[in-house]
Amino acid sequence: MKTIPEIEDLLDEYDVSTYTNGKTAALGAYMSRISPDNLTRCIEENKDKISFDDWKEASIYWNEQSYLSPMFYLLSIWSYKIASKVYDVNCTYDIFFNDDTDSDCKGFAVSFDEAKEYIKQYNGTNESYFADYKGGTVAVVCNETGETVYEEPVI
Repeated sequence: MKTIPEIEDLLDEYDVSTYTNGKTAALGAYMSRISPDNLTRCIEENKDKISFDDWKEASIYWNEQSYLSPMFYLLSIWSYKIASKVYDVNCTYDIFFNDDTDSDCKGFAVSFDEAKEYIKQYNGTNESYFADYKGGTVAVVCNETGETVYEEPVI
C-alpha cells in the first residue's frame, strides 16, 4: 500500500504537473497544468507497485483538495479514469440524488462519461429527480464498488 505523499512524489518524478512554460511544477501550483501523457505513463509503469485502490484513494483526496487549485480536480478525475483503464476496472455508473431527507437513483448502468453528460444536460431543469432535489446533490456512483466518483449541487 502506497501513501498519498509517496504517490505524489512519484508523480513529481514523472513531471505530471508542469508550468505553462514546460518547467516542472508542484502539484496544484498556480498556472500549472497536468500532463495526461505523463500521468498515463506513471500509472502504467507502476501498475505492479501501486494498487488500483491506492489510486482511487488518492483521487478522492485530490478531489477534496480541489478548493486549493483546479489542477487537483483535474488530477483527481484523470488519475481515476486512467487507472480504471490501466487496471481494467469495468465500472458502470448510476446517478444518485440526495438531500437532507431523501435519496433516489435512476437505476442506470452507463459509462462515467454518459453519466456526467446526463447531469450536464439536465441539471438546472425539471427533468426527472432534478426538480425534486434542487438544493441537494446529484452524484455519479460506481455500480460495482458503490464509490461516489463525482458529485455536484442540483441547481
